[in-house]
Amino acid sequence: MVTKRTLEKYMNEAEVIAKEINETPEVVTKVLRQVESHIANNRRQPRPPAPEGGISLSKASRKYHIPRTTISGWVSMGIIPIVANSTKEKYIKEENIVRIAKGYKRGQGRGNRQILQILSDMTSS
Repeated sequence: MVTKRTLEKYMNEAEVIAKEINETPEVVTKVLRQVESHIANNRRQPRPPAPEGGISLSKASRKYHIPRTTISGWVSMGIIPIVANSTKEKYIKEENIVRIAKGYKRGQGRGNRQILQILSDMTSS
C-alpha cells in the first residue's frame, strides 16, 4: 500500500523512475498524482450490484427485520440457496426471503414450525 510519505518520495524521484521504465517524467508524475488523488479521496472498492432478483443477506436482514445470523443459518443449512457470492457478501433470491418474512415472527418461538413448513415447501417446489 502506498502512503502519503512514500508518494512524496516517489514524486521527488519521478525522473529516476521515468528513466527506469523508459517513460517521460510527465507521465510518471501524472500517474503519481492520480494515486495521490485516490488516497486523498479515501476511495474504497464499491460492492458489486446484486444479481437480478437477488438481495444481499445484510439488506434482507434490514429490510425484512430478520436477524442476519438467522438468514445465514438458513443459507448454511442449504434451505435458502445462494444466487451469487462475492468476497464481501452473499446474495439470495429476494422472493425466497419475502415468503419467509410473511411467516416469521419475533419473540418466543418465533413461529419456527410455520417457518420450517414454508422452508420445506420452498425446497420441495
